[in-house]
Amino acid sequence: MPGLIVSDKAIASEYLGDLLAGGLLLRESKILSEVLLSNPSLEEWAHLVDKENILQKNTVHTARRVAIAVKQRMSPMGEEFLRDFVEADSETSNQLLLFAMLIRSKAMREFMTTVISDARRIYQDELHISSWIEFFTARSRSIVGLESYAESTVRRMGNNVFRMLVDCGYLSEGRTRKLQKPFILPIVSDWANRMSRMDVLEAMES
Repeated sequence: MPGLIVSDKAIASEYLGDLLAGGLLLRESKILSEVLLSNPSLEEWAHLVDKENILQKNTVHTARRVAIAVKQRMSPMGEEFLRDFVEADSETSNQLLLFAMLIRSKAMREFMTTVISDARRIYQDELHISSWIEFFTARSRSIVGLESYAESTVRRMGNNVFRMLVDCGYLSEGRTRKLQKPFILPIVSDWANRMSRMDVLEAMES
């Protein structure tokens, strides 16, 4: 039986995760994680997102896009993780969201363990969006499908990455992005151990 043919775009998409969906989506993730804990049917999920507009988006298309991204990030994490997330304060929630996002996105994991780690090693004070573009270009030489993304799309992914890093304290607010070193909370380390994802913890500790 012939093997399944995977397109170049699918390989690239698997590597990137959902970096185009937006930032951490904290508010939306809180709302939808509570829904996920109720084990809704597909019909119930669609009704809440489309008809009741629980995410309060301007269009059904936007609501669906965000809901899909959140569901793909959070649903695989399991019920216990979702409960910890729903009950957490904002700082803890952001770190748990980043943890889930880094599981989804190998690209962001590698960006943190290479670019951010190297910047700290040479005592670099700031991080510019050009560092993401340079990282993406370098990875495009070895990961098929990445070269097909337009520069504007690559930059939009980078903006989302930087927004997540700001929300979790790796970068400062404002036009000049100063590198910062957040304290990784014990609950995140605990989940990394429980899920055998020390690669994600390594990225967060970069």
